Amino acid sequence: MTFRNLYRKTAIALAVTGALAGGQVIADDTDTLTVTAVVDATCDITNVEVLNFGTLDLINDATSSADITWVCTNGYDTSIALNGGGTSNINNRNMVGSANGDTLVYQLYTDAGLGTVFGDGANGSTVPASGTGFGNPQTTTVHGEVLASDAQNVSADTYNDNVTVTITF
Repeated sequence: MTFRNLYRKTAIALAVTGALAGGQVIADDTDTLTVTAVVDATCDITNVEVLNFGTLDLINDATSSADITWVCTNGYDTSIALNGGGTSNINNRNMVGSANGDTLVYQLYTDAGLGTVFGDGANGSTVPASGTGFGNPQTTTVHGEVLASDAQNVSADTYNDNVTVTITF
């Protein structure tokens, strides 16, 4: 090894050692990372339970309830609406027999006292909700009733209807 090469290697080693020991860091270049996200104004129905009246007796009116679970972006007022089901008539809801085609009258309500028909806002009432904090799931309960007198007027069968639930915000 020549004196010149030894001198060069020693100089490089001392420069690296000095930079590390002195805490001096050399940056080649810097820039900024931008982070973005968009939260849309939205409401989602996350679960709709089955409203099941069970096996009806012919003496007592049958009542039942089911929950609708939903979540919305914070800060939006919203309402839950129900259509008339297969009849498209909120004031004349009917379940249809699976085998015989008979129709069994029923009604849906916003309250456990069965005083306010649950509808679409044009017919019957919707259920409003307002405020903030809807980032957590909320629950709206639907109450239903089948009158014993209506159950007496149909044949033995299993009766069903499909009601559309709409959340508006």
